[in-house]
Amino acid sequence: SDLLNSVWEYADTHPEFFRNSPTRAPDAVMGAVGEILGLKIDYYVLVNMWGVARLIDALGGVRVHVTQDICYGVGRADGGVIRAGTHRLDGNDALWFGRARDHDGSTCAGGDNHTRMKRQQCVISSMLDQLDPSTVLFKFQQLAKAARETFMTDIPRGRLQDLVPLADLVKQAHETTLSFVPPAYDPAWPDFPRIRADVRKALAAPPAVRPRPHHTAVSATARLSDACSV
Repeated sequence: SDLLNSVWEYADTHPEFFRNSPTRAPDAVMGAVGEILGLKIDYYVLVNMWGVARLIDALGGVRVHVTQDICYGVGRADGGVIRAGTHRLDGNDALWFGRARDHDGSTCAGGDNHTRMKRQQCVISSMLDQLDPSTVLFKFQQLAKAARETFMTDIPRGRLQDLVPLADLVKQAHETTLSFVPPAYDPAWPDFPRIRADVRKALAAPPAVRPRPHHTAVSATARLSDACSV
């Protein structure tokens, strides 16, 4: 399989090809992603999905628009349904909203990987909207505890201070996404030169801090916030 999770698993189970490096799995994924996108990936951040749920709980939930009923855990005691409408989801429901595949054969939506990607982008967009300075300050202890349980990275401590002004830029910026999904891209036969060209085009867009109504005109590129309307 060419899926990135398979790259991780292969590196993890074949240490002899990676000099027994303790970071061989994330290093392999960084190398694969960098080669596909035509970028040099310097560092990684590993995110624990249930840690994200705790982070959302620390925020007091995340407000998202659910376009149709989402079933999860069908046939299981801990299964449930997230109803269509605008809701403030707790961490558990937000995680299932982003990852659910199940359907009950009637009204509940399931979804392929591309549908799940859009729902995950919706959660990310909503979290960014809620992470204003006053919220971070008021809930700093809860957020800091959740963050410690959520992220692992190889970014040197000395470089972390560089992320502070970057975080402010991200908050002011108009975020866009470039999704390599059908019909614009064929996952079975990826056109790597085209992918790299589209990445260069997206990165060559106007500066990050700009009015939100304008967005990059790149094939398969969309505003991150638009993911909540699909």
